[in-house]
Amino acid sequence: MEVFSGCTGLTSLTLPTGLTGIGKSAFSGCSGLSSLTLPAGLTCIGFNFFGGCTSLTHLTLPAALTSIRQSAFRNCVSLSSIVYPGNAPGSDFTVFSGTGPGFYQYYLKGKTGFTSPRWNGYPAIMTDPGTQPAATWLLAHGQAYDANLDTDPNQDGVSLLMAYALNLDPRLNLSGSLPQATLQGNTLGMSFYAASPGLTYRVEASAGLSQWSTNGVTQSPLDRSGQSTATVPRSGPYRFLRLAVAR
Repeated sequence: MEVFSGCTGLTSLTLPTGLTGIGKSAFSGCSGLSSLTLPAGLTCIGFNFFGGCTSLTHLTLPAALTSIRQSAFRNCVSLSSIVYPGNAPGSDFTVFSGTGPGFYQYYLKGKTGFTSPRWNGYPAIMTDPGTQPAATWLLAHGQAYDANLDTDPNQDGVSLLMAYALNLDPRLNLSGSLPQATLQGNTLGMSFYAASPGLTYRVEASAGLSQWSTNGVTQSPLDRSGQSTATVPRSGPYRFLRLAVAR
């Protein structure tokens, strides 16, 4: 109970994976908390759990969640979106009392217990992972759930599509964060995140930047963190690699 209550200097936290429940007011008054990752097995969010977390803007809840107790997000004035990956948990109209006027709940098509345009007294929107696979990612990074992925909101030269593909934060300047090819002996390689739903990843090689092909390119299976590495033997004085993503 109240394990982190009043920790105003706490800004981010990832809870351990084996955790299934925490008592009431666990994070109440953590006014600096803006980033939190909840464990996948969490089944209950207790009374006043996030009360007064005024810096919290978005949260994706675990699919295993079955219950949200009264006033769990009371006075989270900056909270703009909550995503439910699973079926509707038991909750009531007090859960989000005091949230801002732009607050929305998002749930996935095919999940049960929700209603639109409102659920438990608050605006609710259904998203379809089949046609909107990036919706949850967009919300988690301060974008509209239906934002155009071809746009570049902060004009850093990296589109939302590429940021989504590489699982990067589009609110940052990403001009220096894109994958780079590196030479190791006679092999040119490139490592990158390749696990965003709804996308295909293709690495192409070129000897002169005019003609590109996947011939000779070998791509490794995804590792635990969703990373893949593409390699191509170096032939001649020049060799280039590029990453292409498509929906």
